[in-house]
Amino acid sequence: MFALFLLTACGAHVSAQTDSVVIQDVTVIDSTGAPPMPHVSLSVVGGKIKSIIPASQMPTVRNGQRALDGHGRFLIAGLWDMHVHSLSKNRPDRFFPLFIANGITGIRDMGGDIPLSQVAQLKNEITVGSRVGPEIFASGPILEGAQPFWPFSLVVKNEADAHRVVNLLVAEKADFLKVYDTLSREAYLGIAIQAGQAHVSFVGHVPNAVTPSDASQLGQKSIEHLWGIPNYASSSPEALKKMKQAADDADDPGAARDLYYS
Repeated sequence: MFALFLLTACGAHVSAQTDSVVIQDVTVIDSTGAPPMPHVSLSVVGGKIKSIIPASQMPTVRNGQRALDGHGRFLIAGLWDMHVHSLSKNRPDRFFPLFIANGITGIRDMGGDIPLSQVAQLKNEITVGSRVGPEIFASGPILEGAQPFWPFSLVVKNEADAHRVVNLLVAEKADFLKVYDTLSREAYLGIAIQAGQAHVSFVGHVPNAVTPSDASQLGQKSIEHLWGIPNYASSSPEALKKMKQAADDADDPGAARDLYYS
C-alpha cells in the first residue's frame, strides 16, 4: 500500500483510511530515480493509487471524493526511519505525530520500555485510525549480557537463557530481535541459533567476542552504528579492544558507555 504525503511546512497527511481522494496539480517524485513529474493529478481509492494523469486531464471531482490542492507542492512515497527509540514512556504521544508531519510513514524501533503487548495495541490504533502514527516494526526489549546498560533489557547469560528469551519474544510478537555488545559469545551464539530455528531476524550491536564476519555468517541482518567495525578498520585495534574491555568491566554501565565513547 502506497502511503502518500504532500510535503508542506507542517506535512499534510493523506490518510490511507480515506476511501477516495483526488490530489490535484502536484509534482510527483516516485523514488525510482526518474525525473519529477510536475502538474499531475492522482486518484487514490482505499489507500491505493488508481491513476496518475496530467492535471489538465483530471475529470471533475465527484460527490464523496476528497479533493486536495497540490499546486506548488510535492508528493513522494512515505519515508522510513530505520533506527528509532520511540517506544518508551510517553514518546508515542509526542513522537508519532512528528513522524507523520515529516513524511515518515514507517519506523523500525530498536528497543524501549513499552511492553510488546502495548506495542500491539499502538499498532492496532494506527491501523484503525484512532491514533496518528507510522507503521511500526519493533524489537521490544534489548538482549544484553550479565551487566546490561538499559534497564528494560532482558539478560541473556548462556544458551539456556537464549532459548527461553527468544521463544518469549517470538510468542509476544516481536518483529525482530535486538542484540547488544554486552552479550558473551556463548549467549550471542545461542540467540543466533534459536532465532534461526524460530524464523525471526536479529539485528543490533556486535559483541567484543564476535567478529563482524561471524555476525554476518550467523545471520545478523544489520550492524547498528557500525558497532564492532572500528576494531577491524583501525590501525590500533588492540588499544580499542582494551578500551572496550575496560568499559565492560566497569561497575557502572553508564560510566562504562562514557568511557568507551570517549
